[in-house]
Amino acid sequence: KETIIWIDDPISSLDNNNIFFIFGLIDSELCRPNEKNECKYKQLFITTHNLDFFKYLKSIKPIKKGNIEFFIIERNATESHIKLIPDHIKKYTTEYHYLFSKIYQIHETKESEINEDMAYNFGANLRKFLEVHLAFKYPNNKDYNDNLRSFFSNSHNFSIINRITNESSHLREHLERGLQVCDTSEMKQIASVILAKLKENDESQFTELLSGLS
Repeated sequence: KETIIWIDDPISSLDNNNIFFIFGLIDSELCRPNEKNECKYKQLFITTHNLDFFKYLKSIKPIKKGNIEFFIIERNATESHIKLIPDHIKKYTTEYHYLFSKIYQIHETKESEINEDMAYNFGANLRKFLEVHLAFKYPNNKDYNDNLRSFFSNSHNFSIINRITNESSHLREHLERGLQVCDTSEMKQIASVILAKLKENDESQFTELLSGLS
């Protein structure tokens, strides 16, 4: 007797403008309370393969607090399973936000508590974050090293960060690094330098990035 709505991937083959239009239609028609300030249905399910559409769906505010959950369907060779969606997809709007969180995590974690996953992923995460950030900051430059040099007026910081991001994410040319233990104190120092520089360049953006971690 109570209505259940299921919407299956409503934006297939649509361009970005129409994807947002469909989201707006769902939000205004189905995700707002009725005249009695009640939900119009018992449950609403929306499925999608599109991460942009999913990003919009995450912004929907539940009529009842804590009444939204996100799932992912994973398939192996013979069967499918419905699971809770991984935190990095649920929590962060873009990979850029996620990568920032990994840098901030190194900064905030005590050196003795940095585990192997955090340590060995730091260089690659830092490189990817800087590639995205610098591509937007310096759209006319083409080379990562040139962008990084422009970003750090301090040549010492440039040299250290350039070495770490190259050696840690491209081991082939630096085989000797693969035989060494990661230096966690150096990682924390670099994370602090990056965060300080981001704040110095654009404090309002830095504040927004921090707010996305809560």
